[in-house]
Amino acid sequence: MGIKSKTITRTDAILERVREIEDVKWDGELAIALKTGKNTVSNWRQRDNISYVKLAEYAREKGVSLEWLVNGRGPVHLRELAVAEPGAIYRVETDQDAVYRIAALVTAYCLEHGIHLAEQKIESIVKLIHRDMLAAGISEVSRQRVEELIHLAQ
Repeated sequence: MGIKSKTITRTDAILERVREIEDVKWDGELAIALKTGKNTVSNWRQRDNISYVKLAEYAREKGVSLEWLVNGRGPVHLRELAVAEPGAIYRVETDQDAVYRIAALVTAYCLEHGIHLAEQKIESIVKLIHRDMLAAGISEVSRQRVEELIHLAQ
């Protein structure tokens, strides 16, 4: 009788990083940290599909790098980078800031217009807009594009 090896999925790796930050042992404790139910965590593991919205919220609240949380790359904690020169301070923006701005615009538009979208649709909209911004090399979020994708998602 051989030892059965378990493949470590992407979701398992992400949850392990959250477990490391929270210093917790059980999925129930992970669920509390991620502000969701224990069954939801179990479902994420089974489907190997974790909520991007929940991760973004968690990362923002804890000051954790979303890049590290999702991909295990870069520093664990965010530190605002500032370059000081005599008479001026410049803030260096990270890619994660753009994701937060997009998510905020999508959420605000939905609230303003009484639109309720499933979490997965919001995730998809945020990812699409971010991908478009990266491809076009722009840093500003187009409100028109936000509106367009929300209406398509309904």
